[in-house]
Amino acid sequence: MRRLLVSMLAMVAIHAAGCGGTGEEELSTPSETDKTQAGPVDGPRQGTRKTYFSDASLTTVVGQRESGCPPSTSMINWGVTSSYFETMTFFCYQEPQE
Repeated sequence: MRRLLVSMLAMVAIHAAGCGGTGEEELSTPSETDKTQAGPVDGPRQGTRKTYFSDASLTTVVGQRESGCPPSTSMINWGVTSSYFETMTFFCYQEPQE
């Protein structure tokens, strides 16, 4: 019991101290030569994935389709479509820029 109490107090102290941070962080903008932050002109491209199910319970997957990414990206296209589906978006693969 004592060990639990000491652990809880230590966690509260760490949380209250902010893990040593000052609470204010400086945000820096990447330099013109910094290519690590470079991306497409209009921002990252997003694709859409639809997962199709056999019925309204959404338990048995019967197919998937992806669209929206460039041809260099591997796309999923299998099974059948149905009127029961879930849609999600994802970021397309991008070639690293030098």
